[in-house]
Amino acid sequence: MDNTVLDAYGWNDVQLQHDFYEVDYLPENDRTRYTIHPDARKEILKRLLALNYQIHEEEVAKGLWDKKKGKKKYDVEEGEVSGVEEPESVYRQPKLFEEPNLFNKKGKE
Repeated sequence: MDNTVLDAYGWNDVQLQHDFYEVDYLPENDRTRYTIHPDARKEILKRLLALNYQIHEEEVAKGLWDKKKGKKKYDVEEGEVSGVEEPESVYRQPKLFEEPNLFNKKGKE
């Protein structure tokens, strides 16, 4: 699944190197996990941060942010949000799961 996510973002150059690693963000007595290499983790986080900044700049350019408060502007009327595009078109997020939802068919819950 990790490789599928990297493929979806087009980050095929990141070598994940799955193995058991000690991770410093867990309690000292329980830090060993089967995960990606710490360098790969740092690279992915760096790229996600850059992507976040890029998306924010695009939203600012479209006027979706209130410059004074630093928050998104929404036109809320009768419980609906308007003036905001669908996330896929704004954020260009990859589609990881394109199968139809089998649980939302008529007569099934």
